[in-house]
Amino acid sequence: MSLFFTEAEAPKVGVVIDEALAEAIKAMVAEGLGTATSAAVFSVDEESGLAVRVADRVEYVESRRQANLEGIFRSAATHQAVDAKSIGRPENGWLGLFVASAQDAESELERDVWSQILAAEMLAPGAVARRTLGFLREMDVWELEAFAEYVAFAFSFESGWRFMFEEDIARREMWSYGREIDITQQWVDIGLLSSQVSCIESVSLRGLRIGYKSKWWQLIPDALGQVGESNEGKANALGYRKFTATGQQVANAVKTKTFNGYARNVMQALNGLDGFRFDAVEPPA
Repeated sequence: MSLFFTEAEAPKVGVVIDEALAEAIKAMVAEGLGTATSAAVFSVDEESGLAVRVADRVEYVESRRQANLEGIFRSAATHQAVDAKSIGRPENGWLGLFVASAQDAESELERDVWSQILAAEMLAPGAVARRTLGFLREMDVWELEAFAEYVAFAFSFESGWRFMFEEDIARREMWSYGREIDITQQWVDIGLLSSQVSCIESVSLRGLRIGYKSKWWQLIPDALGQVGESNEGKANALGYRKFTATGQQVANAVKTKTFNGYARNVMQALNGLDGFRFDAVEPPA
């Protein structure tokens, strides 16, 4: 029996491929939908026509999608910040695109990210751009996993916007957790990280606060009351890359680990640079 070909066509396209596909789908059905749907999908006899095969395939696909969406919606509804008084209604067009984009999220990681996206939009309609939904739909599972690892090493400004230091001292500290984590160029190439390197100048940005999770530091004048000028009289600067708008929204949706030792070591190393001094401060109110 073939799921996608008539008996006459199956040998021509390759019985091995068809059987392998059938076995893979059988395993998914048994795992996610139970025996009732499995029996309906795989009971097509030799006399069944195209319409029956289409109906069975559509039933299977749409059942899987429905299960995926229901899991996402339940997870979003139990988000710690979501309650009846705080939520808003996302725009209908946004919701339609969300459903079309999230319905094929099969892995637990994908469904969790999509639920976070929905929760964010319910809390602040307009917070997640439609282009982010399309972008997230095209991301491979390995990219989501790798991006979550990468985001764990991001600092942020008081606005909440994330960035990555471009300084070698920060990269070397990240490498101590695994060099494979630092695939910065991948995120630049696909549009999650800015292609432009910006600078934190020690003179013009005195008072700047940067954070890592619950830890915060402020750029302050050095012991002589001066900050940011090297022996040549030029302002010192630290390079960094901001996350793009899409990158920021996806980063907000992934769950990340906390490496306080990493952040502490990076800040200590930055304090060793000429013209820079970051002191630990209380988190923003």
